[in-house]
Amino acid sequence: MSNFLGDYFLSFHAAVGLALSFILSAAACQDAADNNAPVVAASTLALQVQVASLPLEVERVRASLSLDGVPLPTYYEGLASLPSWPLQLDGTLRGKLQLHVDGEQEPMLIRAEGDAALDLTGQTTATLGITLTRSETCANSWCWLSPLPAASSINRVWSFAPDDAWAVGDRGLFMRWDGRAWRIVSSSPLGALSTVDLWATSRNDVWAFAGYTARAARWNGSRWTEVPAPPFSIRKVWGFADGSLWVVGRAGKVARFNGTTWSTVPTGIIEDLWAVWGSAADNLWVAGDRGTILHWNGAAFTVETQGIYTELFALWGDSASGEVWATGRTGTILHRTGGTWASVPSTATEWLHGVVGRSAADVWAYGDGGTVLHWDGSSWTRQATPVLSSLRSAALSSDGKIWLGGTGGTLIYRTLLNSWKKLAGGLPHFNDIWGSSENDLWAVGQAGAVYHFDGRSWKPVATGYSHDLNAVWGSGPKDIWAVGWAGPKLHFDGSSWTAASPTKDYLLAMWGSSASDIWTVGDASGMAQHWDGTSWKGVDTGLRTNLYGLWGSDSSNVWTTGYGGVCARWNGTSWALEPLPAVGGEIYSGIFGTSSSDVWIATPLYDMLHWDGTSWSRVSNGGVSGFRALWGSSATDIWAVGSYGVTTHYAKTAAAGGPSWTVTYNGTASYQGGALRRLFGLDSKRIWAVGDDGTILQYRP
Repeated sequence: MSNFLGDYFLSFHAAVGLALSFILSAAACQDAADNNAPVVAASTLALQVQVASLPLEVERVRASLSLDGVPLPTYYEGLASLPSWPLQLDGTLRGKLQLHVDGEQEPMLIRAEGDAALDLTGQTTATLGITLTRSETCANSWCWLSPLPAASSINRVWSFAPDDAWAVGDRGLFMRWDGRAWRIVSSSPLGALSTVDLWATSRNDVWAFAGYTARAARWNGSRWTEVPAPPFSIRKVWGFADGSLWVVGRAGKVARFNGTTWSTVPTGIIEDLWAVWGSAADNLWVAGDRGTILHWNGAAFTVETQGIYTELFALWGDSASGEVWATGRTGTILHRTGGTWASVPSTATEWLHGVVGRSAADVWAYGDGGTVLHWDGSSWTRQATPVLSSLRSAALSSDGKIWLGGTGGTLIYRTLLNSWKKLAGGLPHFNDIWGSSENDLWAVGQAGAVYHFDGRSWKPVATGYSHDLNAVWGSGPKDIWAVGWAGPKLHFDGSSWTAASPTKDYLLAMWGSSASDIWTVGDASGMAQHWDGTSWKGVDTGLRTNLYGLWGSDSSNVWTTGYGGVCARWNGTSWALEPLPAVGGEIYSGIFGTSSSDVWIATPLYDMLHWDGTSWSRVSNGGVSGFRALWGSSATDIWAVGSYGVTTHYAKTAAAGGPSWTVTYNGTASYQGGALRRLFGLDSKRIWAVGDDGTILQYRP
């Protein structure tokens, strides 16, 4: 499957033609004036920009123009429109007219791009079309729908100027800010490796580190080149104006770059190091596990004692006052002033992954759950943010803007006067998905999240409830149920969500055969709950453990699976224990089938269990552990998803001859990423998967 949205022609408002005509005509007249030549009325070129449609995701367009490679000012920026419009150009112009269009989704995200060119040779009429190509990758048929524009976690944000910033992260993510929008750009020679940190002395001298594999690349203003890196797993980097760099990493490792070569620097410790900051070559601070804080005085490291023995993830200091801050696990904040470290109370209990500031009275700390704290010189206060993701990096811009990046492609920002705003990512974990059609999909998850897809975009829907939702199922667009942790069952009637049935149970899975035959399970009591069209009633499964999986072929054949490798089957009258083959791990969280004689169970290690109508058997899943959920369109087309975003597909292959499970590495897998938790499909070519950090994928063969 190609990664473009399709061929589309661009339309502009009539004012576009007037603006373009004015720019080109003014330029021609200015050239004549500069050459002391008389101004002669130019002939006219009627350029028709024809438009069929625009991608649904594109809400605004920005068009820029160049002539023979010389950029001209942006001549259009505004809402996308559909009709075609004529552009009146100066007919005396000669050369190659080039048009570039960015298709944006509000706010400030490049979703698609396109270029078109026209040789101006004296013609009086011409037609110009634009092909917009999707910016996001869509590898091996599994395509990212959310988060956008990037699903990879952002590990480092760096700002050079208000119109120039970078964000880098997992799976080779590189994005750049041009003052108006973020776009995905070609990455460094590190390819799909996770970039853990950046350091720059200027726009033309930037280092990128793929820390877990001890590799580095360097940017000279025009291209990236792979360069030597310290021979250990890198966590963080700090540098000085003279080009020297310090790198810290696992097992107490520290290395220094003197402008030419790397050399290791002994620390005398074995704890993992996560942070480094310095104000001068003889004043460098390093922090890490077990509350480790080291100080470099220009000759050697010494251990600082501060009485805290938890992990420390970040350091920042104010060079003017000499104060230094450290943040870490469970809301830990340490402050060094007057030569002494002290713990500073705050309202945070979340892990704080970073700290940065502009002065001793303007310091920011940030971390898990969208946590942001601000220090005003006397106390820390919590600030509201529009995300729940883990915030990992910050950048301060010279115009007062603060960028924060984090898991799931999260980007939030604020100015000196405004509150925090979400630009990208920051979505909750999704636990399940269901839909009546490809233009009517529902995803539910963390903190009561309910999102709806109408064929254009995913949007949150308020329900008034904040308990985690773990499962969603419906009999049609006007009859949908959602259940979760110790909260009411929610019901959607086609217009609004309401609490239909109170419960204190932990419900983890749901399935139904009709509007009057719905099951839900979860709680360790082993009680299933059944909806008969009028009320919910408890039915004992006979199991006494958490139940994670639920599926049925009809009202008389329903299976549930759970912790400890247990399974029970409903025969239309009662539940009975279903004996299964023993496998390692024995946590069965996913079950799906295509009929009462074709049922699959996902196990935590390297096997699937298959029911053929007579007995259960073990089948290799392709060699990967951690699968959680299954869905299929037929007995020879079954998908499974799970930890680290890996998928496996059961289908006929030429190599195996018959159907077998084959693991697919489709760009979603990451050992720094979260899990895919549920699958849902309409047919073999329309399948969706949801998971951590707001992940929504669609299978597009």
